[in-house]
Amino acid sequence: MSRTFSRGRPRKRARRRQPVTISGDPLPTLVADTPADDEAVGMAAPVLEGLNFQDKAVVVDPATTGRPVMVVFLAHWCPHCNAEMPLLLDWKQTGGVPDELDVIGVATAVSPSAPNYPPAEWFNTRGWQWPVLVDNSPGNGDAGEAASAYGAPGWPYFVIIGADGLVKARHSGEISLDNLQKLVDAALAG
Repeated sequence: MSRTFSRGRPRKRARRRQPVTISGDPLPTLVADTPADDEAVGMAAPVLEGLNFQDKAVVVDPATTGRPVMVVFLAHWCPHCNAEMPLLLDWKQTGGVPDELDVIGVATAVSPSAPNYPPAEWFNTRGWQWPVLVDNSPGNGDAGEAASAYGAPGWPYFVIIGADGLVKARHSGEISLDNLQKLVDAALAG
């Protein structure tokens, strides 16, 4: 199944809506507590194609790079995302991110009436250092189309995809760096 979502050219400042192309079947919503219980593990992750905040292409497809990727879905207004982002940046600064792992953020669940709007400024002021795909969100704080296709139940939401394009692990909510490292290491070893 291939779906294309395009709702026209977004306003330059708000970046609430961006075109997103989703190719492949959507993942089921995450309900499991461990990767061993997650029915999406072993499924092909949908390919995401969209734009960053500067209208440059961002693609989530390990087949194009031959490298595993961790997709991190973040909402600017989410207190858990605001707590998790500095930990992720520390993880990068301290060399914890495996050299072979690409990390891509997804700005989703946009809400102009919520804190830290617009998300482009939020990512910038927080010092995010990886590419960001802007999800096509409805603008009311609900999940965007990319997040829905990846089965996101809440924020932050992590999906680790192997170089083979298959889901290796997913996690929703805050996670300590020790547990994130264990999740990533196990996913990359599997």
